[in-house]
Amino acid sequence: MHTGVTSEQLESHNYWHGEPVRPGILRNTYLEVDFVLEKGDERAYAQVCYVLSDDAVIEREYRSLEAIRDSYPKMVVSMDDASFGVRNGIRHHLAWELLAGR
Repeated sequence: MHTGVTSEQLESHNYWHGEPVRPGILRNTYLEVDFVLEKGDERAYAQVCYVLSDDAVIEREYRSLEAIRDSYPKMVVSMDDASFGVRNGIRHHLAWELLAGR
């Protein structure tokens, strides 16, 4: 259930600051999500890696998020120099921009 919080707010570091964060494992799969962020009825999923250096890394980081069938925001966060944009509704964030609130 969404409470009217925008996806931009849900993807903001400040929105989640101080809230519990846990790792997630997808049922009936061998896939995991690095972080499940929860605040009240809201939730977001995040995969974090150093850089999206090649197709194998990109596939690994996006695969588990693409397997999640709910409508909560999903993001990949990395230290890349340029954003990869959005893939199948999953937004790529540059780590320093996310932490700076951009």
